[in-house]
Amino acid sequence: MGTQDISKWLQLKTTASPSTICNTAASVPTNTSTITTSFLSNSSNEAISTANLSTLIGRTVNWGPTTLGTLSGQQGTIQASGTATALFTSNGTGGTATINAQVDNIPTGETIPSRASITVNTASVAPTGVTGATTVCSGATTTITVAGGSKGTAAVTQWFTGSCGGTLEFTGDAFTTPALVANATYFVRYTGTCNTTTCATINVFVNDVTGGTVGSDQTICSGGDPAAFTETVASTGTGVLSYQWQSSTTSCAAGFGNIGGATGITYDAPSGLAVTTFYRRVTTSTLNAVPCTANSNCITVTINNVTGGTVAIDQQFCLTGDPALFTQSVASTGSGALTYQWESSTTSCAAGFSPIGGATAATYDAPAGLAVTTYYHRVTISTLAGVPC
Repeated sequence: MGTQDISKWLQLKTTASPSTICNTAASVPTNTSTITTSFLSNSSNEAISTANLSTLIGRTVNWGPTTLGTLSGQQGTIQASGTATALFTSNGTGGTATINAQVDNIPTGETIPSRASITVNTASVAPTGVTGATTVCSGATTTITVAGGSKGTAAVTQWFTGSCGGTLEFTGDAFTTPALVANATYFVRYTGTCNTTTCATINVFVNDVTGGTVGSDQTICSGGDPAAFTETVASTGTGVLSYQWQSSTTSCAAGFGNIGGATGITYDAPSGLAVTTFYRRVTTSTLNAVPCTANSNCITVTINNVTGGTVAIDQQFCLTGDPALFTQSVASTGSGALTYQWESSTTSCAAGFSPIGGATAATYDAPAGLAVTTYYHRVTISTLAGVPC
């Protein structure tokens, strides 16, 4: 009695070509795959000639079930080639699609090898916009983020300048620009396994402002009135300009505060200034509701302080006598170089004074022969930056 070798058997096999597709017709690859079911190899993957398949040619092929898509153009029987084909079209959903084929007693639920599997990758949908600050001060950065659309399989976000697909600046959803000194346009898109989308575009505007040049340094006497601060070089700005004057008694580098109501292009400081004070003008350019500021040069108003000191004491003597030397008991002080002028009056200590010729020293010795009551005082002059006080 003979034996039967059942280690090899005829087997229905179903395959897909290509086995990886995309979910949209516009993608590369597209959203279709050719499904082939056949008996052209056995369970050991040995080729079976069509001459040995005569009893299977014309047998009915039942297609399905199918997931994530539909079949069209199904051949309903095994053809003379030993195969039957159908076209699978994705329904737009990514994942793993399966297609079964059944001939005679091959169960429809069998998964291997009568079921074909297709990897369906997803295409990206173009972004619809960009979020983030679109107006910045000169020299500042901004972070902008892609919005809308969707990223498909293995897709990344790309940012460009120049054009869509121009100079690649960054890869990622949120892009922090370099420090900007001029307006810039950025293009953003998704690119992945199935496609590269069109770009969304954003314009970033730079609000540039200069502080201009105002006035010049001044020296005044204590309690004096500074000259009005004029503009020698106008401020400039991309937006609408406004102004605020500030002052400081610390330095040109610190301690500044706003001067109430001082919002004009020029400023006339009030009289009565008793301490050296520093002034500057802040120019604000407002563009798209974004304010940017720049300072002018700093103006220093220097106070030339001076004190008269104390000299001698009242004297009494006989007619035509000789007054004692008027000495200095408390020295004069001043911010600048000190000089002196003695004056006399025969009216009172409050009026009638006139300079005494040649009496320009710190002390004074009135000549003998004084015949009337006479009043003396010393005028101290501090000269700073050519300004006498």
